[in-house]
Amino acid sequence: MLFLTFAGLDVPTWIIGPDLAGGRPETRPAEIMQVWPVRGPIRRLSPALFNLELDALQEGHCRPDRAERRRRERAARKGRNAAR
Repeated sequence: MLFLTFAGLDVPTWIIGPDLAGGRPETRPAEIMQVWPVRGPIRRLSPALFNLELDALQEGHCRPDRAERRRRERAARKGRNAAR
């Protein structure tokens, strides 16, 4: 049901679970899984590490030289996932 929402927005989307440990909020790991544009593995990351990944994604977001490469990578991942 949420898949249609992700597909309609067409922006990278992750599901983030509850934190798994105590301590300061920025160091508490959580299970995180990318669900759009391709489904990724569940990974355990702290908010600080996940934010670094998001920063890198945002940095290259609107650069035309990277847009075509991202389209090709997405198509290749979809092809690998369809073969499973």
